[in-house]
Amino acid sequence: LLGINTVGTGEIKGICSAAKALSEGQFGQFPLYAFTTEGVWALEVSSTGTYSARQPITRDVCTNSRGITQLDSAVLFPTDRGIMLISGSQTRCISESVSSEYPFDATLLPGFTKLHAMLGHEHATDKCLPTLPFSKFLKQCRMLYDYVHQRVIVYAPGITYAYVFSLKTNQWGMMYSDIASHLNSYPDALAVNSSGAVVNYSASQAVAVRCLYVTRPLKLGAPGVLKTVNTVIQRGFFRKGNVATVLYGSRDLQSWHLVWSSKDHYLRGFRGSPYKYFRIAGIATLSPDENIYGASVEFTPRQTNKPR
Repeated sequence: LLGINTVGTGEIKGICSAAKALSEGQFGQFPLYAFTTEGVWALEVSSTGTYSARQPITRDVCTNSRGITQLDSAVLFPTDRGIMLISGSQTRCISESVSSEYPFDATLLPGFTKLHAMLGHEHATDKCLPTLPFSKFLKQCRMLYDYVHQRVIVYAPGITYAYVFSLKTNQWGMMYSDIASHLNSYPDALAVNSSGAVVNYSASQAVAVRCLYVTRPLKLGAPGVLKTVNTVIQRGFFRKGNVATVLYGSRDLQSWHLVWSSKDHYLRGFRGSPYKYFRIAGIATLSPDENIYGASVEFTPRQTNKPR
């Protein structure tokens, strides 16, 4: 009878523990979380060694109990706001930078299908570009925690793309995914793919992979001003010829036009119509020791108070 606890009047959707010390000098201030339809309740160990309910520490309701994931000292769970990280009695949303109810369809960019075809994926089953609003993706997602590299892979069975969150840099990325389910096996991140094979996402493979990227609209520090881009140089550590670059321009963020393209990481020696916003896209073949971290852009603002 001492083990009976009441956590509100709603339905319990999941229970997860955070057994690592959450405060200095105290082991597990809130070692157990109960995710209910009324919010998240914290339970702690009482003096008799049993759990006792304290109070609801957040009103965020978990929308997908399969997405509840235990980290080293925190717990992740999906909500209508996004992916929430709860540690102790503090909660924060970690997915605001990628959350969008109206995702941009990159396939609408001129010539983008050629870049996508260079990835070498099977066209019959490949839908690796985001097509779902982030909230709908979270309602069917699951999370795989890679202890070795400190990253969280947010995937959904049947969807061929996954989001990757790095706990080291607090940045998001994306990857191609054919994960059907995963196993909780510390310290390895084991998953089962669509063909039934077991894959360890903690083990790195020294092979070159193809990657595709598209930036967000770039205002270049001058929103609303027509600009002409003269030079674009991709920055990073990679061998010459491993990165191909494409530049797109737009004046209304709706209609995008192909400005210039190159088989290497340099775009220069061109001029054209001015645009207010730009996107940089590219296809790269990178080895484990190669990376892309940014780009240098040289542009010329077009005068708006003079006839031309």
